[in-house]
Amino acid sequence: EEKDLTVFIRQRQSDIEQAKRKWNNRKQRLQGERADEESVLRELLEKDKRREYERIEREMENLRSTFEYQVTAEKKWMDEFKRDTKLRNEWICVFKPAMVARKKPSEDGPIARRIMLDEVVRAKGEPTKDMWI
Repeated sequence: EEKDLTVFIRQRQSDIEQAKRKWNNRKQRLQGERADEESVLRELLEKDKRREYERIEREMENLRSTFEYQVTAEKKWMDEFKRDTKLRNEWICVFKPAMVARKKPSEDGPIARRIMLDEVVRAKGEPTKDMWI
């Protein structure tokens, strides 16, 4: 009986060791496959990212000349309008119900008065680049 029990225990031990080996082999194989899949996915993502950057650059190049043309046309139109208009430096308020006029050109400057909708305001000088008059 002891002999049978010893054989049975040894059989179980070898079965357990074999199961461990199978488990480790399967685990290593799956990790290798996962690593391969991740590297392929990374490569695809990098290619896609590069392709998208190139597409954006091409579109921006195409739009840049159009934008520059529009800006020069707008500047030309504004210069002609300023030169030809008789209403020099008169501005009409388009804000409803009113707009706040400040003494200094800053967002938190002291308030001088309120300008009502459609009221015409004559500026003393040319507007600044950020359009303060």
